[in-house]
Amino acid sequence: MGHRLLPGKPELYHGRKNSRPYFEGWYFKQVSPDGSFRMAVIPGIYKGRKREDDHSFIQVLHDNNSRYIRFPAEAFSFDRDSFNIAIGSNHFSMDGITLDIVDDTFHIKADIQYKSHEMLEKSSLSPSIMGFFSYIPGMQCNHGVLSLHNVLSGWIELNGTQINTEGFLGYIEKDWGEAFPTSWLWLQGNDYEGMHPFSVMCSIATIPFGIFGFRGLIATLLANGKQYRFATYNMSKIKEMSVSGNKTKVILKRFNQKLTITADTHRSSILKAPASTGMDRNILESLDAGIEVELCIKNKVIFHGKCEGGGLETSETGKVSDA
Repeated sequence: MGHRLLPGKPELYHGRKNSRPYFEGWYFKQVSPDGSFRMAVIPGIYKGRKREDDHSFIQVLHDNNSRYIRFPAEAFSFDRDSFNIAIGSNHFSMDGITLDIVDDTFHIKADIQYKSHEMLEKSSLSPSIMGFFSYIPGMQCNHGVLSLHNVLSGWIELNGTQINTEGFLGYIEKDWGEAFPTSWLWLQGNDYEGMHPFSVMCSIATIPFGIFGFRGLIATLLANGKQYRFATYNMSKIKEMSVSGNKTKVILKRFNQKLTITADTHRSSILKAPASTGMDRNILESLDAGIEVELCIKNKVIFHGKCEGGGLETSETGKVSDA
């Protein structure tokens, strides 16, 4: 088995000493209340088939521009039993992140705190967003949702300009395994709707499974103080999935519940993604998606929400929608 099997603790580092090819990456997103400031920070580690390909990294996406900062593999450190990782002098946990990254044309420092986490609901049958698939070893790519919604304080200094992050909104997730799927659609957004936090995440991907494969779905909606799960493992169905130009639409159904998600984006940047050959796959990710969500139960609208500064990631989505 390529990594530790920790079904109820997706936040921890799962790698083994001899896991290869192997990647693990955490995704921290921070957005201002009006969506005008958007930044994602992705720390991670990659171990290739050849040891000379091993390295740790931090990707920074800001205003639909991206930076991939490479570090030696030895710069990556972690706590075996709690979520605390470091890459050089940069530190990451559920409580916050600190950054100090400098290259010839880019300098970012940050001291950000996260609080008021809205955590994913769990059970013995569904210890993570992957449901019972969390217990199955050897999955090509595993996914964890660590914080559906959180609130920031602290600051970011970007190329000499300091941004106060008090009241910004955050989201945290991660992926680990051998490589990303061949094709997928991922979107995420969160905000407030009235007095309650609102958050949506949806991922649809082509999943290899032994000699077979299938179109896998994991999605969750936090609305009106409740969580709603749509996933392959709980008999949810993908009724529609379309990507046309800047517009994306997904309709999911589970028994008498119907979730409709639309996203509209205008700019994307190149994100480095793991393949079996290295961190050498270019995919598109946007941080400027306007996302709209409608949840119906028994044909009655019980929630409608919108947010700006949503994330949208695509890779060969035509293959997914044709499945």
